[in-house]
Amino acid sequence: MIYYAYWRSAAKETTVASEEIEVVLGSQSTGDSAVIGSWQPVEGAEIQRMLERLPAAARDRVRTDAREILARCLPPAKGAARRAGLVVGQVQSGKTASFTAVAALARDNRIPLVILIAGTKTNLLEQSRARLAVDLGLNEEDAHLRWAPFKSPMPGSQDVSLMSHRLLDCLDSSSAHHVPVLITVMKNSTHMRRLALVLEQIGEQVGLRDITAIVIDDEVDQATPNLRWRAGSESATYRNLREIRDALPRHTLLEYTATPQAPLLVNLADEISPDFTYVLTPGDAYTGGRFFFLEKRERFVRLIPRNDLAAVDATHQEPPNSLFQALALFLLGVAAGMLTRKSGDPAQRSMLVHPSQATAPQAQFARWLRQALDQWLDIFNRSDDPDFSDWSEIYFEPAYRDLSQTIPNLPSREQLLNNLPRAMRFTRIEEVNTAAGASPAIEWSQAYSWILIGGAMMDRGFTVEGLTVTYMPRRVGVGNADTVQQRARFFGYKKSYAGYCRAWLSSEVDDVFRVYVDHEEHMRRALQEQAVSGQSLKQWRRRFLLDRALRPTRRAVISMFYSHQAWADSWFQQNHVPLPAAPESEPDIGLANSRLIERFAAGRHWVPDGAGLGLTAMQQHVSTFVPLADLLESVLADFAMLEEDGPNFASLMLGIEELADSKPDHAVRVVHMSRGAKRQRSLVADTTRIKRLFQGRSRDGRYPGDSHIHEGDKLTIQIHCVEPCADNGTDEGSEPQRSPVPMLAIYVPEALGFSSLVSAYHDDQIS
Repeated sequence: MIYYAYWRSAAKETTVASEEIEVVLGSQSTGDSAVIGSWQPVEGAEIQRMLERLPAAARDRVRTDAREILARCLPPAKGAARRAGLVVGQVQSGKTASFTAVAALARDNRIPLVILIAGTKTNLLEQSRARLAVDLGLNEEDAHLRWAPFKSPMPGSQDVSLMSHRLLDCLDSSSAHHVPVLITVMKNSTHMRRLALVLEQIGEQVGLRDITAIVIDDEVDQATPNLRWRAGSESATYRNLREIRDALPRHTLLEYTATPQAPLLVNLADEISPDFTYVLTPGDAYTGGRFFFLEKRERFVRLIPRNDLAAVDATHQEPPNSLFQALALFLLGVAAGMLTRKSGDPAQRSMLVHPSQATAPQAQFARWLRQALDQWLDIFNRSDDPDFSDWSEIYFEPAYRDLSQTIPNLPSREQLLNNLPRAMRFTRIEEVNTAAGASPAIEWSQAYSWILIGGAMMDRGFTVEGLTVTYMPRRVGVGNADTVQQRARFFGYKKSYAGYCRAWLSSEVDDVFRVYVDHEEHMRRALQEQAVSGQSLKQWRRRFLLDRALRPTRRAVISMFYSHQAWADSWFQQNHVPLPAAPESEPDIGLANSRLIERFAAGRHWVPDGAGLGLTAMQQHVSTFVPLADLLESVLADFAMLEEDGPNFASLMLGIEELADSKPDHAVRVVHMSRGAKRQRSLVADTTRIKRLFQGRSRDGRYPGDSHIHEGDKLTIQIHCVEPCADNGTDEGSEPQRSPVPMLAIYVPEALGFSSLVSAYHDDQIS
């Protein structure tokens, strides 16, 4: 099997044999064309009604996304079929609005059943249900003519009969109204198991083969993946999802997430391995990783001193001073908001404190903050006390100077200080955890100013209204990229008040967010290119830029083999030589590579390297400099590798391609080793692997060895002309096994270093 070096063209992705691809797609798409966008949904009253509830600037984008996503789903028809699609948004970017619009458009196109699986906690599920109720008008008088909503239905209950009747009515073409069933259920083993049983019972009354369903899994990377695949079994939530899918002969599973690493890195035959993808584009007002950690980092990020990080320990008695700095800046922002509120401003201002996953440190931070508010209000009541001046100078003078750098027309210091007591009196502090039972539902309308303290309950899917200040002394932990990214509750549609936004972070977390920006942007671009290619996502080789300090997701989830390499002051060496192919099989890629190099070398000015130094012919080379973009186009785009070298080569080329986008004129040193003369290399017995590519240092020290032939801070590519020989116990071998072929070695200097991850398919990943 051949791996191609350059991945821009989908036609060159030959990672899985075509007959294997057909087997995979056949199992997922029985009875229906797998062509992406093979039908065109029509827009009706329901999508129009839903869009009118959104800000005008968002309507066209949400409409287009919903139409494109639904067009990739199975159309309303009869007959068993199943499909899975990955919908990739960004943290706090409007994924809920997207799947709500898809549901509305599904109703317009007479799809009878929509299921939403959302929220691993009650507060998250209720948050999603509340949004659905508002955006679909489920509480309006005529809602019963448009939707039949059911919340967490129970097996054997009246709901089973009601839903069966509604679905039968949807199948009746003479019915005056199309009223689809809308089921919302928590992503919880008990609730999902009940839903699977409910669907089985409905199936006894309704021919579900004729019911087209949309199943939406919100935050698919959380809880849904199979955590027990290594043991040959299924984790509960994963098993429940499979049972739900098995009960629906005809459906599309839509997997929504901002961190798609987990569903992309599962086995291709896995229940959640997607067939297609769609990448959501946020609106112009969205502020995410690039905005906060690259463009505006200096004004947004405040590093928490190491001594203050120790306060996360619940036994620590002294509150961290940086917490009070963050509180002072937040309260000044609240005071400013109260004085200057205008149309379009957020209805609330919030501060998020995320010290630890454990509840004891959360309770400690809540006590410190409540005590601080009480003490500060008391100090304000004694404004003639000398302590007032000291306290104001320590906390509020720096905070005011900080805000004045990013807020045009900020009210005066005196105005804000005069309004501070009111801002503090109207600030509510809530712990968002289960220490006292169920996690509290935040009634946002009850206050303007909020301080929320929590951990995991405020990670994935939790929306913090009007968030301006984040205090997060929590550490990176094991370094799962998707987990860290999901903590970024400060992302969102904040352009209008981004000047008030600040985050106090450890230097470690700050570093992770910065490197994650490149990872996320590259991943989204690659998925966008794949989405428009028309190919199944099963055919797409997973490839990400990802710093070696991070893992893509938790290890228990990943069931796809991959290579994660760091390239900095390091060499890639091609180790496997393509032997002549049998006449009836693949073309001779060694011969094709030879012709490619001949065309590249012809007409270029090659400069002798090492002449007159007493070196042997094998130690004298010629070199030239070539712009990187030219080298990619003329050599690397078509240079082929055997599968044994493929993942590492693809990993290397991923970073080189990114470099070429930013520095197309970067001068690469290309070295024709031994001036193009053949070098004999022994093959390891019964393999295509040569014993060594590089020639070592000479005994007299005149020749430093091939590994030292590179150009300081520039990429270097060595072209070796290798004649593979039979193994006779030496590095050079004996009888030639084929004519000489070119083999590559590529050096990446420290200054251009990067890390990348590329999947490697194995036979047991296709079933």
